[in-house]
Amino acid sequence: MSQATVQAPPGLEGQSHQALDIDVVKELRESIVKEVTERVTETCMRHLESTTQATVDALYKRGQKAVTYMQQQQSLNTEQLHSEIQRCAESCRRLEGENAVLRANLEALMRHLTVLFGAPPLRPSAPSTSEPVVTQALDELETASVPVHRDPDTDEVADVAAGSGESGSPASTQAETPSETPGASEVFTLTLRRADTVPVGLHVTGEDGLLVERVLPGGAVEAWNRQCPGVREIRVGDRIVSINGQDDAEAMRTECLSKYLLRMTVQRGSGLRAEADEFVPQARSGSKRVSRGCYSSAGLRLCHGHAGLGLRNP
Repeated sequence: MSQATVQAPPGLEGQSHQALDIDVVKELRESIVKEVTERVTETCMRHLESTTQATVDALYKRGQKAVTYMQQQQSLNTEQLHSEIQRCAESCRRLEGENAVLRANLEALMRHLTVLFGAPPLRPSAPSTSEPVVTQALDELETASVPVHRDPDTDEVADVAAGSGESGSPASTQAETPSETPGASEVFTLTLRRADTVPVGLHVTGEDGLLVERVLPGGAVEAWNRQCPGVREIRVGDRIVSINGQDDAEAMRTECLSKYLLRMTVQRGSGLRAEADEFVPQARSGSKRVSRGCYSSAGLRLCHGHAGLGLRNP
């Protein structure tokens, strides 16, 4: 069967060929745009990847440098802290050694002082009295330690044997205002606190009260007289009428030997006695004849004959 060729109507032959050319151009354009787009996209991706990789590499290098710098600084700070800790430890060891040396020296000094002065006893309390006191003030007087003194004429040790443990202070005293009496005498009271190695320092006689014959050098009474001169000092010719509330002569002597806080009531007459040791030279030679009948608790011989209150080595 044969196919018949259909001829285009007159006037339309050129238009059919022109429509075919437009479709071809359109397809070609689309393929070109697609290819260009793909190439541009590929190029941009390669450029973006290279730029990103370079930026990442630069940042990584900068991070490595920063970490290295921080590690170096940390190592330097650690070394400084380690050296500081070593210096502190060395200083602590040095201080511990100095502390041990000081402690050893202090213990040696305490042992030496204990051998010299003995162990400190308990501080005695002052007895209460009914006598009214106008003024009362206790002055702790820190002076140099006064050694025990021996009289070259009588070879007697002054009145005190044992100590109170308060070294460096020969006497802490407390005195009251003297009171006038109707007669020609005055009565005043004082409180005497003696140290362990310091004697009272009085040469006394008598049975009705203790009459002061001499104030011995190196004693607590001499220190009191230097600190409080005038009407309140203890003078030759004064009569001690009571000590710590005891008015018996023997009891007052015992108080002087056994107590370290002595509250004395002293009566002062109108003048000195002419038969005192300072005015009668024979009294010193006669004072060597003392009785040897009793002993004190400190292991010393208590003598209370003509020489009054004193201590002599056995």
